[in-house]
Amino acid sequence: MFKGKGPWLLAGDCSTSFPLKHMQKDLRLAIALSEELGQTLHTATSSNEPLKRALLAGHVDADIAAVHGVIR
Repeated sequence: MFKGKGPWLLAGDCSTSFPLKHMQKDLRLAIALSEELGQTLHTATSSNEPLKRALLAGHVDADIAAVHGVIR
């Protein structure tokens, strides 16, 4: 992610490449499936928290770069 998005961010380009709402949906589905299978995905669950915070802060159509502002 840093390799692909990093140069854009350093140049001040924060255009959306994949919206958080879709990213978090996919992560949420993976976590739900893991719970059904009895396999906890600790890293995925932890990664989901800042995404949820970013969505609650209104960054629904932003991409992963918006998470930086939420955790900062």
